[in-house]
Amino acid sequence: MPRSVRCSRSLAAAVGLTCGVLVVLHAPAAFASMSPNWATGIKAVLPSDAGTNASATLESVACPAAGNCTVAGYYVDSSAHHQGVLFTQSSGAWSAGMKAPLPGDAGTNPNVFVRSLSCPTPGNCVAVGSYQDNMGRTQGLLLIESGGSWTAETALLPGDAATDPLAVLNQVSCPSAGNCAVVGAYKDTSNKHQGLLLDEESSSWGAATLTPPGNAATTDPQMNVTTVSCGSAGNCAAGGTYRDNLTQGQVLLATESSGTWGTSVQTPLPADGTTQGGTGLFSVSCPAVGGCAAVGSYYDTGAHTHGLLLNESSGTWTPHQAALPADAGTTDPTAALYGVSCPAAGECGAAGTYTDASGHTQGVLLNESAGTWTAGIRAALPPDAGADPNVDIEGVSCVSPGTCSAAGSYQDAAGHYQGMFLSESAGGWAPAIKVSAPADAGPDPGVELGIVSCATAGSCAAATLYQDSGAHYQGLLLSAIPANPTLTFTAPARGTVGRALAAPNLGAVLAAGASPVGAINFTVFGPQASAPGVCTSGGKPVGSASVSGNATYHPAAGFTPTKAGRYWWFASYGGDTGDNAAASACGASMRATVVTALPKITRLTQSHRRWRRGKKRTRIASSTAAPVGTTFTFTVNQRVRVRFAFSKRVKGRKVGRKCVANRSKGRRCTRKVKAGAFVLSARAGRRKVRFQGRVSARKRLRPGRYTLTVTATDSQGRKSAPRSLKFTIV
Repeated sequence: MPRSVRCSRSLAAAVGLTCGVLVVLHAPAAFASMSPNWATGIKAVLPSDAGTNASATLESVACPAAGNCTVAGYYVDSSAHHQGVLFTQSSGAWSAGMKAPLPGDAGTNPNVFVRSLSCPTPGNCVAVGSYQDNMGRTQGLLLIESGGSWTAETALLPGDAATDPLAVLNQVSCPSAGNCAVVGAYKDTSNKHQGLLLDEESSSWGAATLTPPGNAATTDPQMNVTTVSCGSAGNCAAGGTYRDNLTQGQVLLATESSGTWGTSVQTPLPADGTTQGGTGLFSVSCPAVGGCAAVGSYYDTGAHTHGLLLNESSGTWTPHQAALPADAGTTDPTAALYGVSCPAAGECGAAGTYTDASGHTQGVLLNESAGTWTAGIRAALPPDAGADPNVDIEGVSCVSPGTCSAAGSYQDAAGHYQGMFLSESAGGWAPAIKVSAPADAGPDPGVELGIVSCATAGSCAAATLYQDSGAHYQGLLLSAIPANPTLTFTAPARGTVGRALAAPNLGAVLAAGASPVGAINFTVFGPQASAPGVCTSGGKPVGSASVSGNATYHPAAGFTPTKAGRYWWFASYGGDTGDNAAASACGASMRATVVTALPKITRLTQSHRRWRRGKKRTRIASSTAAPVGTTFTFTVNQRVRVRFAFSKRVKGRKVGRKCVANRSKGRRCTRKVKAGAFVLSARAGRRKVRFQGRVSARKRLRPGRYTLTVTATDSQGRKSAPRSLKFTIV
């Protein structure tokens, strides 16, 4: 048979029972793609009475909200006694372990084993296990948290329980606070091992014996109910083991409807299955009433082991053989499925192991979509995996259809056990991520991970053991909390009306993300004198960019301002599984671009009057004449440097391609000759320049026909369109 599921193997050996896998269910959550951001594991801080080699074992984890999780397990105190321990994560930070309280009749050596935990809301949990009372009798242990405070109770047992009931509580499922189901086993007064059912309804507990299947041994059915899941209060499914009347080990299924448990049935198998031993049911998940799924393994008639899939519809269970990857061994795949999680009916994720054609143990991941199970895929392992990786994947937690996390272990090339996480997004499983052990981990950390719980796609927790450098086993707490990336906008300080601000010059720098993906959206506000106080609405969308890692991103197209003024830039990143949303600054510290118009000259005119040359009074030749003393009037839109350039056309004759003056032969022509220029500063508005006929201190324009070209240049060197005016000096 494949390896048993990871629920304290030491406990299983101590009580002689089969273990199950806890799968914690949560409501679906919308999210983007990519893997959770798993941080380096931290060493669990045990209670002050822990022994030097406390041998802490962490058995169960539940995360009812992002960053708020609880872990339950046990440790060895300084007197070599087993004690229960509880760890709480709040806002992403783990507390030191709290010694679990015990009922008043607990013995000096209580031999506590806490095996399962369910938390419907933060601060409201139920943990279950066993302890020994002061008479050395094994009792069921209920640990109840209400409003953050823990109390302990002895589990109520059916009336036929023996004086020493050997009671064990294996698993708990709480669909809501004060409404739970607990499964386990006890010994009755006839020395028979019976299946134990505990129901909490509105915070009131009741106990019942699970009726065994019809073919159960009458001498001692040796029942043990190991796994349970509830779609709602009083509507649950459970699985376990029993002995038939031929003393063969068999697997049972039981269903609770409206608070009443029916008679358990022998687990149905696919057509090629045999009930002659070898069958195991390891996990069940119920997202809705009457719509459950369960997984395990079974033997075919050739004694080959296959993965078992079971789907419930309105109380009827249908079995399927798990389809394995193409490299599975054809003779005997030795397959088993250990974990299943269903966020919705007919939408599940499952994981387990199989043997490939080379005889190596590999991990298998499966999905159910719209009620149909797809063929399993081989888990892609971390790069340091050995040739025979001896993979074990047991814990699965799915927050929405096609969005799951799985926890497992593998052997690296040196033969050391390493923990790993696998994540699924949009129905696709990413390669595994190796668990980062604490700094005091030894060269062989021995990390065998099997439990995981996710409140959202990016917020998960897991727990297990590792070996420190002194070869002592320590508790290991692991958290996946989304990273907090930063987003910084870069943009030009200045721009021009009508000229595009190119996309490569508009950038958003995304940093400190955990391999972020998704999209960045760009927005501009303005023109306006002050920055907006709220940037999540308003503004003008500039475009978006697809994200793939920490980098600088640009919108698909640039932005062309149509008015002068100050423009304010904003970028937002929506986040993904491993990254929280991020945004650039909003408010006074926003990046801004001051946009000004190009220099512009308008209304270039001249005014003139009669003027005197010497003693002779001279009349202006025409309306375009400009005598000494004329005034040029123009309007500019901003502070500029204005250049007045004068030119005139002179007559000549063509010599080749040139127009040459003072030639008597050749075709007549005219050419433009620069006559001089001067520059002055001007503020915005209407301005006048008195022209005295001089372009410099030594140069006066001679009589003739001239063209004045006026050009404005701003402080950035940008030039206006030229304006021209023709006039004559006589």
